[in-house]
This record gives sequence, C-alpha cells and structure tokens, in this order.
Amino acid sequence: MKKKWVVAEKISDDIVSQLLYNRGLKDKNAIANFFNPPTPEVIIAQYPTYLPKISTSQVEKAVSLIKEAIDAGRPITIHGDFDVDGLCGTAILYQTLKNLGAGVTPFIPDRFEHGYGLSIKSLKKIQQLTTSPLLITTDCGIGAVDEVKYAKERGFNVIITDHHSKGEKLPAADAIVWTDELAGAGIAWLLSEILRNQVCNLDLVALATIADIQPLTGVNRALVKPGLEELNQTSRIGLRKLTGVSGLENKELGTYEVGWMLAPRLNASGRLGNANDSLQLLLTNDQIEAQEIASKLNQINSGRQQLTQQTLNEARRQVNPASKIIILHKETWHEGIIGLVAGKLKEEFYRPAVIITGGEKIAKGSARSIRGFNIVEAIRQCQEFLIDAGGHAMAAGFAIETERIPELQEKLTDVAAEQLTEELLTPTLKIDAEAALPQLNWGLIEDLKKFEPFGVGNPKQTFLTRSVRILSIRTVGNNGRHLKLQIRDVGDTTGQPLQHLPCIGFGFGEWAAQLRPGDLVDIVYNFEENHWNGQTTLQLKLKDLRKK
Repeated sequence: MKKKWVVAEKISDDIVSQLLYNRGLKDKNAIANFFNPPTPEVIIAQYPTYLPKISTSQVEKAVSLIKEAIDAGRPITIHGDFDVDGLCGTAILYQTLKNLGAGVTPFIPDRFEHGYGLSIKSLKKIQQLTTSPLLITTDCGIGAVDEVKYAKERGFNVIITDHHSKGEKLPAADAIVWTDELAGAGIAWLLSEILRNQVCNLDLVALATIADIQPLTGVNRALVKPGLEELNQTSRIGLRKLTGVSGLENKELGTYEVGWMLAPRLNASGRLGNANDSLQLLLTNDQIEAQEIASKLNQINSGRQQLTQQTLNEARRQVNPASKIIILHKETWHEGIIGLVAGKLKEEFYRPAVIITGGEKIAKGSARSIRGFNIVEAIRQCQEFLIDAGGHAMAAGFAIETERIPELQEKLTDVAAEQLTEELLTPTLKIDAEAALPQLNWGLIEDLKKFEPFGVGNPKQTFLTRSVRILSIRTVGNNGRHLKLQIRDVGDTTGQPLQHLPCIGFGFGEWAAQLRPGDLVDIVYNFEENHWNGQTTLQLKLKDLRKK
C-alpha cells in the first residue's frame, strides 16, 4: 500500500534539535523534563499538578473508604480485567492492600462467562464469594452505570479506578478515580502509593502501560522509564520465568520485548483460557508454580497465534477493499481473538475494522481504528442497537443482539462514509528529518538512545535518505519474506558502502524482484543497533522505499 511521506518542517541542521522540535519540545524546561522526567516520588507528592484530570476529592474519598474497610475488617474485592493492564492493576492493588492488613480478594472476570468489564454476572459471582464488600475496580467500570446501581442496591461500597472513555452519564459510585492520562494499572499504582507512601511496583506499571499502547509521554514516560529498569531487575519469579520461555533470558527488555513478546503471553490466558493463570504468575513466590504457569501461557499463546492466523485468512477473503470500514460477522469465530484479527485487518487495509462473533441471541464485537476516526464514539452513535459498549478512540468492544447486526452494519457504514475522507484513509509515514549517510554513526546512535523509551507519542526516530545506490540484494527469512540491502551514497566514488551499513526490510521480500544492483532508491528507515551472535552493529530498518 502506497504511503504518503510527510517530512517534518526543517528548523535545524542538528538532528537532535530537530527531533526535539518535532516532539513539541521547544523550550529549555520542556527539554529538561523530557530527558530528566520527574521521579515517581515527586509525581505522587504532587499528583494534582502532574495529573490534573484526577479529582483530589475523589482520591481522598477512595483512600478514606479503603482505610475504613481495613480498620473494620471489612472484606475488599478488587474487580480487574483479563488483559495485561487489568491484571497488573489488580496485582498492584491486591499486594498493596494485603500488605496493609486488608482481607482482600482479587476477581478477574471470565471473558466467556462474565463478559467484558464490570457486569451483573461478575457481581453475582462476587456475591457468592463475599458479603457486602468494598468493591474496587481497576481498568473498568467508568461506563457501568446499571452495574454500579445494582451493586449499591446490594450493600456494596464501590470505588471505580479507570481510564476508559467516559460516557454521557457516570455511575453513582462512592468514589471515582479517573484519568485518561495513565493506563489503568497506573491509576491503581497512584492510589496504592498514596495509601502506603512507598514507591514500588513500577515493573507492573511499565508492563501494563506498554501493553495497553498508552502514549509514552508526560507522566507515562516518567513511570515507564524507571519501570523498565525495574522490570529488567524484577524480583517477581513469575516474570523471570515468563522471560525465559519467551526466549528473552539475559536480554535487555525494552518496549518491543514487552509489547510483542511478554504481553501476548500474559494476554493469551484471558483470550483462550482463564486469565487467573496470568494473575497468579504475577503474584506467585513459588519457583515450580511459576515455571508451570509460564510454560502453560507460552503453549496457549502458540495456539492463539495459529487460531488468529486461520481466522485472519478467512476474514481477509471477505473484505471489500472499496468499503471505508470493514465490518465482518461469523458465529464460529473465537471471541478471544477477534480483536487481534480486527487489528491486523486494520493494518493491512488501513481501514477501521469491526469483527463480530456470536451465538444464537447475543453477539460480541471488537473494533480497531485508524488515526482520525474515533471508533468508540462511532459505535456509541449506534447505541440503540447495542447492549453495551466501551473502549478508546482506537479500540473498542461491544455486545449486541445477533438479529440487530445488520442494522449496526448499516449505521456504522453510514457514519464511516460521512467521517472518513480519502485523506484519512491514506496511510501517512511521518519522517523526522532527511539525513545523509555520513551522519549515521555511533555518536548519533547514543543521542537517539536518550529519547527512549519509544512508543505512542514518542515514536522511534524516522529518517529519509534520498538517492542511495544499491550494491547488493538478497532475501532472508521464511519464503524470502524479508529484504536485505547493501547501499552506498551516490556521491561515493570508491564503490564501497559507507560505513558498511546494511538495510533490513521486514516484510519487504517482494521488492527483490523489482530491484537490481546499481538502482537508485529513496529510503525511509529507523537507524538502530543490531545485536546478533554477540556482536553489535549499525543498521537501517526500512519502513518504506521508492525506486527512482
């Protein structure tokens, strides 16, 4: 798919200055805070300044209710969620309250039995486990108006901690600690640290924030940066075992390793099995149990990968490329992986994608969107057809009566047709700066590292170099899926590649048939280190190329 290249306005020949400007860092204080963000201790002490969307009065109410429950010996139930964010938030609150002497029980809903988020079914299950508890949600509940009413009528006190989009009406909880500036686990961490005045659990905050694809800017960056350091030295036996089965033992864990290797394994249990396995992995102190759970999650994840690919192949054949939004439905698709399939279709066709599966009466849907199209708001415009819905601008989920799916498809298609312009439907490749090959050296690599951790809001730096000459071409990987090039600056007359910098293009294998040694190409890439067989070299990781 052809992408639109957008090169940032040039304001400096100095690459680092240009990168800072591109990220909106234009004064000394902003730059200083970026490279030396506030410590977690400072954030806790001054959270109204750093997290202005959080209501201090609501935090005070939540803290008071929790302390009262602990002092009275009243049971506390933490209602989490089955994804990494919800699991980490649950683990943080559980360990905090347990250490404070609370009688606390974690509850992770079953995707297939209880559904998504706080539900009447999950509340009925909690009623079987305890009587009139203090109920604390993490990573869910902000849209649970009817559910909170149900809980209050049955003697619950309810504290909601959540970061999902608010609806028009808020639930009548006793306290609501909400912001969209943090992951759900980040809010749980904030509440926990205020309760005990001791900073820890940053490894879980980093894990959740990265896995939930939250912007790595502001407070998130300030927490994830030390959180990754803590994660690399974690004392959690379960995470160490999970790192081992993921092939990451003795390797540095960054945002890629967390987001693409650890998180999918933790999520796998909630998608295809019981998410309590993943929660227990985060909490256990038993070496044998940790190894057994980690191995189990690794095996479940392998099955999840196969099932996802099978479903994707089937769904891909049903896509109408001319449609502005992809909406597909089949009863037999597995509910646990439809979100993954929606995400992959969205990437491949660069269209919002909605995948629906369901039984005879009730169907479940999962949606992923492109930049500029708020999918949860689009779905909420179809509220009259839905049982419930929730999520973010880029990802959402819902339940619907199966017989009303055609109405939903028609309304969503109309919404997409009205809002999605051709410009929005054209993928854009944002480029930080043009660079000449001689600028790509170890000194620049060290400067680029200072911008880590990379993620949404702070992407890995992307460069453009025009008119480089190809010296050699080969494909690598299964079925030649990937492309390896050796290049040199067109101005170099020695015939040798400058600095011997190779280019690797993952998924670019088809280009091998279109290119020949001697061709000139413009390339867009990330400049990075490559660690292989105990050696560290420089390489260009291709994002796009155009033949001259």
